[in-house]
Amino acid sequence: MQPENYYLFGYNTNLTTFNAAYPTGNYIFSVTSNAANQQVTVNLPVYTQPNAPRVSNHAAAQTISASQPFTLTWDAFTAAGARTTFL
Repeated sequence: MQPENYYLFGYNTNLTTFNAAYPTGNYIFSVTSNAANQQVTVNLPVYTQPNAPRVSNHAAAQTISASQPFTLTWDAFTAAGARTTFL
């Protein structure tokens, strides 16, 4: 018997719509096989989106010289947390 993989992918740019589709809480998955059966609980935390990326030295970037080094800088992100990966 070959192993099986299942994926769920959801994408939405509207936080209210995203939270309505995937509300905070515990989700229980029942996994069954010939070898063993188990229930796995996954907690989906409250999700907040960070601010949009913003170039902090935009004015200086308007006069970049190709013959000089230039470092483009960004404002810090707020409401950002650690990246979570579910495997």
